Amino acid sequence: ALIAKHVQVNVDDVQVTMDRGERMSTLRAYTTLLGDANRAEQEYGKARGLARKTDLTAADTVAAQKKLMVAGFRGEGLDRALLAVADVASMAAPEDRQLAMERLGKAFGDIRSKGKLQGEELKQLSEAGIGRGLVMEELARMGVKIVERPVRYKPRSKHLGKKIRATAVF
Repeated sequence: ALIAKHVQVNVDDVQVTMDRGERMSTLRAYTTLLGDANRAEQEYGKARGLARKTDLTAADTVAAQKKLMVAGFRGEGLDRALLAVADVASMAAPEDRQLAMERLGKAFGDIRSKGKLQGEELKQLSEAGIGRGLVMEELARMGVKIVERPVRYKPRSKHLGKKIRATAVF
């Protein structure tokens, strides 16, 4: 029993050292992205706090937050985007949560970089578990202008005729 207790302490020490190293690495990345060590510490704390309030792991929420920061989200926009990602991911099956967070982070980043929501981003959102109807309802509720225009497909395409393309302009 004494040997087992000694081995357990060593394993815990290694885990604490690994956690500290990951934390420092994340804080360095956040400081680089935000340009301020104090803001980096605050944002890191927000992600870990969100993980404590949900079934998500701290590593998943921190990774999602980092992706959103790289995509250009800051301040309140970052908080809302991270909360949205966490909400949807927490509804997914436990084994699918990380993938849902990655997909949502990519979709939000693409929407932000383009400044509009188009078919490809709607597809990314639907793959992550958010249906087109729900997205359109939420955008309308937020007062985002939806521009719909007919799209003609080339004759070589097997899809002849018109379809409607919706674009949300932010």
